[in-house]
Amino acid sequence: MTQRYEEEQKTDAGASIPNADAFVRLVNKIAAQAARREMIRRAQESERNQSRRRVRVRIAGRGDALYIISIAAKLAEMHPQTLRKYDREGLVSPSRTQGSRRLYSEEDLERLQIVRRLSEDLGLNLNGVGLVLELVQHMRGMLEVLEQSEDLTNSASAQAVADEIKVILNYLGVE
Repeated sequence: MTQRYEEEQKTDAGASIPNADAFVRLVNKIAAQAARREMIRRAQESERNQSRRRVRVRIAGRGDALYIISIAAKLAEMHPQTLRKYDREGLVSPSRTQGSRRLYSEEDLERLQIVRRLSEDLGLNLNGVGLVLELVQHMRGMLEVLEQSEDLTNSASAQAVADEIKVILNYLGVE
């Protein structure tokens, strides 16, 4: 009796839905697409939440906000591997946690923007970028001396030199 009942059910199911297999495939396809859309939505939401996350750590002599490499890469609009490469090349020197995780400060992010401008916009290779960054550091020091020295502040020639240094730093994207 059970076997006969099952055969009737199969026959009834087949009779009520002529293309049952096609219908099941269609339902599975729709369910898979919905699941895929949900995964994409969750990934995008997670990415938005992660980009808002800040790691705040106090390190002597450094700024307030520090960012882990994934967040710093998003803020700098670069790939994390690019940040690692620039660290290896000595173009940027993020602080590190005890576990050797890189922590990027606002100053590091500004420096990354300068590196991008020099390499992408001006076409310098990484060695050239390093050289220009050293020159920028020296020029900033010279500018500081010119602006803080009372004897030089009143001098027209010193003011002209300071203005030229500012023009060069501005061209390089450094303020």
